[in-house]
Amino acid sequence: VVIGAVIAGIRQRRMKVHVFKGPNTTTKRRLVFAFIGGIFVAIGARLAGGCTSGLALTGASVLGVAGWTFFLSVFAAGLITAFIVRKEWL
Repeated sequence: VVIGAVIAGIRQRRMKVHVFKGPNTTTKRRLVFAFIGGIFVAIGARLAGGCTSGLALTGASVLGVAGWTFFLSVFAAGLITAFIVRKEWL
């Protein structure tokens, strides 16, 4: 289905690449930050021994200490990161 959709989009000239970014940043800077963020996620997945979202959702749903610790840590890190990089999007 995905391959067929891509082929149809290309044939009808309805497919284009777009990088979503804030008005105060460049496309190159946005891609660099996305790449660095991907590296951090990969390191986190390796340290956690598997899927980080699975640890948060499954561990927290069964009231596991590790799951809740990870879930709250990710939430706190997300808030701090959003505060630091908000100038990129505003």
